This record gives sequence, structure tokens and C-alpha cells, in this order.
Amino acid sequence: MKYVRALLLALSGMAIGMPLPELARAHLTIYNSESEFLRAAPTVSTETFEEFPSPTRFFSPEVVIDGIAYTTSSGPGAACGGRQPCWTVEGNFVGSFVSNVLLANLGQGNKFTFGLGGYAKAFGTSFFTSQAFPLPHFDINIHEIDGTNTLATLGQAGYAGFVSDVGISALTQSPEFCCWRYDKVSHSEILSIPEPTSLTLAIFLFPLAVLLMYRRW
Repeated sequence: MKYVRALLLALSGMAIGMPLPELARAHLTIYNSESEFLRAAPTVSTETFEEFPSPTRFFSPEVVIDGIAYTTSSGPGAACGGRQPCWTVEGNFVGSFVSNVLLANLGQGNKFTFGLGGYAKAFGTSFFTSQAFPLPHFDINIHEIDGTNTLATLGQAGYAGFVSDVGISALTQSPEFCCWRYDKVSHSEILSIPEPTSLTLAIFLFPLAVLLMYRRW
């Protein structure tokens, strides 16, 4: 009996000491140029919001457009009749012509996600805000599926593109500033977050099974 116990303990120790399958380590590349981002990123779609009449108001804290879920924690917005919170597609003058943008009316702490628990390896958008004081800056936290979080601090207006070699599950903006507008929102294929592999689960569960057997012996 004692030899069986010793064998089980040895097997348990070997399992604990086994190296786990190597996991991909997150590497995130940030682009401030739309053209450079589009050249590097495996994008499959770009949303310009031109299919909506201006203005189009969404009386909901979340709106899903082209597979991207936009969520805001905005306060009451006059443009939405005082309802809370509010997203609006509106026309914005770009030179001599009007281009639609997606606006979070008085929105703060905006979040971008990919469908129901999905992820994408690339995401990019142009952004600007009408807030003038205090001087705003675009702070956004990129959450990757391996648990890595990266904070990017950008300017008042411009372009932000992100490419991850493991995948991005969400992007959240700092709630410090409001009234952000987005356009030309591009993303790569939206995929389901992978489940742990059977080998990984087996390595984690085998020592427990051995110890339970040991107790029975």
C-alpha cells in the first residue's frame, strides 16, 4: 500500500512540474495613421455611418453597429430629449462636405466590445470631441484576451489603430472627458474567445485526481 501511495505522489509531483503548453504572449502595436493601420491590419470592414439619416438617435446605453457594441455611461443629453444615456449618428462638416459620425451625447467612459464575448485582432477609429475645457485627451485601455491591459493616451482628435497578435476583447475610454465622436471604425474578423485546451485542463486536473486517489488508498 505504501508503494502505491509513493507512486501516486510521484506522479502528482511530475504532473505539477510539467511545463504548460506555451501560450502566445501579447504584443500590441498602436497606429496613429489610418493608412498605416489599414496596410498592417487584417481588417474586414470599415463603418462610416453613412447608411443612417442624420440625425439618427439611439435611446439606449448600448448600440450594435457592424458587429461592434458601443456602450456609454453618459448623462442626460439634450439632443436625445433628456433621455439617458444616448448615442446619435449626426452629420459633421469635413471641409466643404458633411460626413456622418457616431456621437456619445455627454457620454463618458465609452466602451467598445465585439459581439457576445468575441474578440478581434485589429480595431481602429478616428475620433474627436467638442469639449474644449479642460483640454481633453483620448485615453483608452486596450484589453487583450490573455489578460494584458494597455493604456494609450492620445490627443484631442486624430486616429487610433490597434493590432494585437493574441486578440482584443474590449476597449474602454477614460470617463474624464465627454462628447466623443467616432468615424471610420475598422475591425478585423470577429472571433469567439477560445476555450482552454483539453491538454491544459488535463495538466491542471491530473494532480487533483491523483491526490484524491491517494486519499482513498
